Amino acid sequence: MIRRKSLKINAVLNVIRQACAVLFPLIVYPYITRTIGVDFFGRYSFADSVVSFFTVLAMLGVSTYAIREASGMRDDKIAIDRFASEMLIINGLAFLVSIIFLFCITILVPRIKDDWIIICILAIGIFANVIGRDWINVVYEDYFYITLRYIIIHIISLGLMLVLVKNPTDYYIFAVLMVLTNSGGYLINVLYIRKYTRIVKVPLKGIRKHLKPIFILFSISIASKIYINSDITILGFMVSDEALGIYSISSKVYLLVKALVNAAMQVAIPRISKNVQENKFDEVKAILKRIKNGLFVVIIPLAVGVVLKADAIIRILCGEEYGSSGQSLQVLAGALVFAVFACYYAHLVLVPSKKERSFANATFLSVIANVGLNLVLIPHLGILGAAISTVVSEIVVLLICLINSDELYVKIDKTIMVLAAVCGGITYVVCGYFERMRLPAIYDIMFSFFASVVLCGIVLYCYEKVISKQKTLDK
Repeated sequence: MIRRKSLKINAVLNVIRQACAVLFPLIVYPYITRTIGVDFFGRYSFADSVVSFFTVLAMLGVSTYAIREASGMRDDKIAIDRFASEMLIINGLAFLVSIIFLFCITILVPRIKDDWIIICILAIGIFANVIGRDWINVVYEDYFYITLRYIIIHIISLGLMLVLVKNPTDYYIFAVLMVLTNSGGYLINVLYIRKYTRIVKVPLKGIRKHLKPIFILFSISIASKIYINSDITILGFMVSDEALGIYSISSKVYLLVKALVNAAMQVAIPRISKNVQENKFDEVKAILKRIKNGLFVVIIPLAVGVVLKADAIIRILCGEEYGSSGQSLQVLAGALVFAVFACYYAHLVLVPSKKERSFANATFLSVIANVGLNLVLIPHLGILGAAISTVVSEIVVLLICLINSDELYVKIDKTIMVLAAVCGGITYVVCGYFERMRLPAIYDIMFSFFASVVLCGIVLYCYEKVISKQKTLDK
């Protein structure tokens, strides 16, 4: 039953889940920035960036390692129970270390101590992440449950937010509801995953064999988190809360769009890992080629659309007075192409092939580039400098991962490149047309998006029909 699950269906389900992650902020952020103010939102973003480092410490890279290793043993109930219990012990110990360090840094650093209440609220999410063990559902490709749970939690959170957050004094209520949004599903998961595995007694010495690869993947996770959040954290010390709030919105839009695209390919990780372990490299390359071609067709027009509609997006999320602040989002949109393919090579090629050291090297160099450029550029260019740093860092990761992916490297078809260029051109024309109509920002984006999707969909449909007809004639 597990093997028959369609990658396409799983991809659609995961994209729907990420679409909710995009839709939720589009509804919530305009309301929140107007209700609690951009300044308070900037403070929340700063606290969230701090806590996220300790979430990574608590998770310790276990999820990535567990998905790779457990995919090959998911049909063995005894083995999966033992393995899952060993992973829980490792996560539990890491959680204790994480909480102790977070407590110390909150007391010792004045800038962080100012927001100690919200830090404590957000820290609840660390515990939920550890005990939730959502990687088990990914191993068994249970994306229907993951998606349904995600949608229900977000609907509940949205309703509570609209009812309970009414003015700036409700700042902490907003933080609690964001914890519910991001981590509530993991608490439900504690009961659900019992259908797949149960906690059993395991000897502590059994966890030793997992520590080396886990620590390599953990180093990647913490470096990635530093890279993702260093701009927000450094900006928190160097610019006003208002500027930080604006950039936080740009950064979140960039990360959400990136996550939406990545969601479609991440469902293939268990399948690829299992095939690599069974030495079915022809099947692996076939999967990688389909995904790579699909990514190229999607990401080009998507990046074009975000660049052209950056100001409108900022106006919707922050208010009309911030409509000219989309420059940082335009730069980040340019990073999308590099970021998505960096994730492709890192998570679909290097990690399943157990080349996590190469992935680690790429991540470390990107962190050095990102933090260094942030420290140099932010004092002179502000939030634009932070965006430029992100672009350079994504290019660094992509190049290094690409160099180390030679064994499973697959080329993009030339016809796919042409299709991507055509879809990018269609998006450019459509966005320009609705821009000239001077519609309200929300209608401008909606009409541009749906028209682009429909027209690009027609082009891709015609291409598929031609290819299918050609294959029939060849037979």
